[in-house]
Amino acid sequence: MKFLSKRGVMRTAVIVLALLVVGGNVFFTNQLIERNQPAVSITPGSPIKGDKGDKGDKGDRPTAQEVKLAVAEYCAETGLCEGSSPTVEAVYAAVTSYCQETTCRGTDGSDGQDAPALTDAQIQAQVIAYCASNRCVGADGKDGIAGAAGRSPLISCVIRSTTNVDTRYVAWKYTDEDDDLYKDLYKLPVWSECQEPVDLREAA
Repeated sequence: MKFLSKRGVMRTAVIVLALLVVGGNVFFTNQLIERNQPAVSITPGSPIKGDKGDKGDKGDRPTAQEVKLAVAEYCAETGLCEGSSPTVEAVYAAVTSYCQETTCRGTDGSDGQDAPALTDAQIQAQVIAYCASNRCVGADGKDGIAGAAGRSPLISCVIRSTTNVDTRYVAWKYTDEDDDLYKDLYKLPVWSECQEPVDLREAA
Protein backbone atom coordinates (compact mmCIF):
# COMPACT_ATOMS: atom_id res chain seq x y z
CA MET A 1 0.00 0.00 0.00
CA LYS A 2 1.39 3.35 -1.05
CA PHE A 3 1.24 6.16 1.55
CA LEU A 4 0.98 9.83 0.74
CA SER A 5 3.89 12.04 1.51
CA LYS A 6 3.63 14.74 4.12
CA ARG A 7 3.22 17.34 1.40
CA GLY A 8 0.44 15.31 -0.17
CA VAL A 9 -1.35 15.04 3.09
CA MET A 10 -1.20 18.79 3.59
CA ARG A 11 -2.48 19.42 0.07
CA THR A 12 -5.35 17.05 0.61
CA ALA A 13 -6.26 18.71 3.90
CA VAL A 14 -6.26 22.15 2.28
CA ILE A 15 -8.54 20.90 -0.53
CA VAL A 16 -10.99 19.33 1.94
CA LEU A 17 -11.04 22.49 4.04
CA ALA A 18 -11.69 24.61 0.98
CA LEU A 19 -14.56 22.33 -0.06
CA LEU A 20 -16.08 22.58 3.41
CA VAL A 21 -15.82 26.38 3.39
CA VAL A 22 -17.35 26.64 -0.07
CA GLY A 23 -20.09 24.18 0.77
CA GLY A 24 -20.93 25.97 4.01
CA ASN A 25 -21.14 29.33 2.27
CA VAL A 26 -23.41 27.85 -0.38
CA PHE A 27 -25.72 26.33 2.31
CA PHE A 28 -25.80 29.56 4.35
CA THR A 29 -26.46 31.60 1.21
CA ASN A 30 -29.35 29.33 0.20
CA GLN A 31 -30.90 29.67 3.68
CA LEU A 32 -30.73 33.47 3.44
CA ILE A 33 -32.28 33.40 -0.03
CA GLU A 34 -35.10 31.16 1.15
CA ARG A 35 -35.77 33.38 4.16
CA ASN A 36 -35.86 36.55 2.04
CA GLN A 37 -38.20 35.08 -0.54
CA PRO A 38 -41.75 36.51 -0.36
CA ALA A 39 -44.51 34.24 0.95
CA VAL A 40 -46.15 32.24 -1.78
CA SER A 41 -49.85 33.11 -1.94
CA ILE A 42 -52.14 30.15 -2.22
CA THR A 43 -55.50 30.87 -3.75
CA PRO A 44 -58.15 28.93 -1.80
CA GLY A 45 -60.57 26.93 -3.79
CA SER A 46 -64.33 27.63 -3.90
CA PRO A 47 -66.13 25.88 -1.01
CA ILE A 48 -68.64 23.26 -1.97
CA LYS A 49 -71.81 23.26 0.14
CA GLY A 50 -72.66 19.87 1.46
CA ASP A 51 -76.10 18.33 1.79
CA LYS A 52 -78.26 19.47 4.66
CA GLY A 53 -78.17 17.10 7.57
CA ASP A 54 -81.20 15.42 9.04
CA LYS A 55 -83.09 17.24 11.77
CA GLY A 56 -82.20 16.02 15.18
CA ASP A 57 -84.69 14.67 17.69
CA LYS A 58 -86.44 17.15 19.94
CA GLY A 59 -84.79 17.39 23.30
CA ASP A 60 -86.61 16.82 26.56
CA ARG A 61 -88.01 19.83 28.37
CA PRO A 62 -86.07 20.77 31.47
CA THR A 63 -87.61 19.80 34.74
CA ALA A 64 -88.48 22.35 37.41
CA GLN A 65 -85.52 21.15 39.44
CA GLU A 66 -83.15 21.61 36.48
CA VAL A 67 -84.47 25.13 35.88
CA LYS A 68 -84.04 25.95 39.57
CA LEU A 69 -80.46 24.67 39.58
CA ALA A 70 -79.63 26.57 36.38
CA VAL A 71 -81.01 29.83 37.79
CA ALA A 72 -79.14 29.29 41.07
CA GLU A 73 -75.90 28.63 39.18
CA TYR A 74 -76.41 31.71 36.97
CA CYS A 75 -77.11 33.93 39.97
CA ALA A 76 -74.10 32.54 41.84
CA GLU A 77 -71.72 33.12 38.92
CA THR A 78 -72.94 36.55 37.80
CA GLY A 79 -74.26 38.07 41.02
CA LEU A 80 -77.08 39.70 39.01
CA CYS A 81 -79.83 38.21 41.14
CA GLU A 82 -78.76 39.78 44.42
CA GLY A 83 -80.75 42.57 46.06
CA SER A 84 -83.80 43.04 48.26
CA SER A 85 -87.39 43.11 47.07
CA PRO A 86 -88.65 46.63 46.23
CA THR A 87 -91.11 48.29 48.56
CA VAL A 88 -94.58 49.38 47.51
CA GLU A 89 -93.38 52.98 47.50
CA ALA A 90 -90.44 52.11 45.24
CA VAL A 91 -92.68 50.28 42.78
CA TYR A 92 -95.15 53.20 42.77
CA ALA A 93 -92.36 55.69 42.20
CA ALA A 94 -90.94 53.62 39.33
CA VAL A 95 -94.33 53.27 37.66
CA THR A 96 -95.08 56.96 38.15
CA SER A 97 -91.74 57.94 36.65
CA TYR A 98 -92.27 55.66 33.67
CA CYS A 99 -95.86 56.77 33.09
CA GLN A 100 -95.39 60.49 33.82
CA GLU A 101 -96.23 61.51 30.26
CA THR A 102 -98.28 59.39 27.88
CA THR A 103 -96.34 56.14 27.98
CA CYS A 104 -99.04 54.26 29.86
CA ARG A 105 -102.01 55.93 28.16
CA GLY A 106 -103.76 54.30 25.26
CA THR A 107 -105.73 55.96 22.52
CA ASP A 108 -109.14 57.38 23.37
CA GLY A 109 -112.00 55.05 22.63
CA SER A 110 -115.04 55.96 20.60
CA ASP A 111 -118.13 57.36 22.31
CA GLY A 112 -120.53 54.70 23.53
CA GLN A 113 -124.20 54.50 22.60
CA ASP A 114 -127.00 55.52 24.94
CA ALA A 115 -128.46 52.65 26.92
CA PRO A 116 -132.15 51.86 26.42
CA ALA A 117 -134.53 53.61 28.81
CA LEU A 118 -135.49 51.67 31.93
CA THR A 119 -139.06 50.57 32.34
CA ASP A 120 -141.07 51.28 35.49
CA ALA A 121 -140.87 47.58 36.38
CA GLN A 122 -137.07 47.59 36.13
CA ILE A 123 -136.78 50.73 38.28
CA GLN A 124 -139.15 49.27 40.87
CA ALA A 125 -137.18 46.00 41.00
CA GLN A 126 -133.88 47.85 41.50
CA VAL A 127 -135.33 50.06 44.25
CA ILE A 128 -136.78 47.03 46.06
CA ALA A 129 -133.48 45.16 45.79
CA TYR A 130 -131.52 48.18 47.03
CA CYS A 131 -133.85 48.84 49.95
CA ALA A 132 -134.13 45.16 50.98
CA SER A 133 -131.33 45.56 53.57
CA ASN A 134 -132.98 48.58 55.27
CA ARG A 135 -130.73 51.05 53.43
CA CYS A 136 -133.75 53.20 52.64
CA VAL A 137 -134.93 53.57 56.25
CA GLY A 138 -134.06 56.92 57.73
CA ALA A 139 -133.48 57.83 61.33
CA ASP A 140 -136.44 57.99 63.64
CA GLY A 141 -138.01 61.41 63.84
CA LYS A 142 -138.79 63.37 66.98
CA ASP A 143 -141.95 62.58 68.88
CA GLY A 144 -144.88 64.67 67.80
CA ILE A 145 -147.09 66.84 70.01
CA ALA A 146 -149.64 64.86 71.94
CA GLY A 147 -153.05 64.92 70.30
CA ALA A 148 -156.37 65.82 71.85
CA ALA A 149 -158.16 63.27 73.98
CA GLY A 150 -160.11 60.80 71.90
CA ARG A 151 -163.85 60.29 72.02
CA SER A 152 -165.39 56.92 72.61
CA PRO A 153 -168.27 55.83 70.37
CA LEU A 154 -171.59 54.76 71.84
CA ILE A 155 -173.63 52.03 70.16
CA SER A 156 -177.32 51.89 70.85
CA CYS A 157 -180.63 50.62 69.53
CA VAL A 158 -182.46 53.51 67.95
CA ILE A 159 -186.16 53.66 67.12
CA ARG A 160 -187.18 55.84 64.24
CA SER A 161 -190.59 56.46 62.78
CA THR A 162 -191.15 56.57 59.03
CA THR A 163 -194.70 57.05 57.71
CA ASN A 164 -196.12 55.98 61.06
CA VAL A 165 -194.06 52.79 61.00
CA ASP A 166 -191.56 52.26 63.77
CA THR A 167 -188.20 51.00 62.58
CA ARG A 168 -185.38 49.90 64.80
CA TYR A 169 -181.71 50.43 63.93
CA VAL A 170 -178.35 49.69 65.46
CA ALA A 171 -176.69 53.12 65.43
CA TRP A 172 -173.70 54.85 66.96
CA LYS A 173 -172.58 58.29 68.08
CA TYR A 174 -169.87 59.85 70.22
CA THR A 175 -170.72 60.08 73.86
CA ASP A 176 -170.48 63.85 73.85
CA GLU A 177 -172.87 64.22 70.90
CA ASP A 178 -176.60 64.79 70.92
CA ASP A 179 -178.89 61.83 70.26
CA ASP A 180 -180.08 63.23 66.94
CA LEU A 181 -176.54 62.64 65.63
CA TYR A 182 -176.85 58.84 65.82
CA LYS A 183 -175.63 57.21 62.64
CA ASP A 184 -177.43 54.06 61.58
CA LEU A 185 -175.34 50.94 61.04
CA TYR A 186 -177.98 48.43 60.00
CA LYS A 187 -181.72 47.89 60.25
CA LEU A 188 -183.18 45.39 62.73
CA PRO A 189 -186.03 43.01 61.94
CA VAL A 190 -189.58 44.12 62.85
CA TRP A 191 -190.04 41.44 65.50
CA SER A 192 -186.73 42.32 67.29
CA GLU A 193 -186.83 44.02 70.62
CA CYS A 194 -184.35 46.66 71.86
CA GLN A 195 -183.08 46.93 75.36
CA GLU A 196 -183.06 50.51 76.56
CA PRO A 197 -183.73 51.88 73.08
CA VAL A 198 -183.18 55.47 72.17
CA ASP A 199 -186.47 56.80 70.99
CA LEU A 200 -185.99 59.23 68.17
CA ARG A 201 -189.48 59.11 66.81
CA GLU A 202 -190.28 62.62 67.90
CA ALA A 203 -186.97 63.88 66.51
CA ALA A 204 -187.91 62.42 63.15
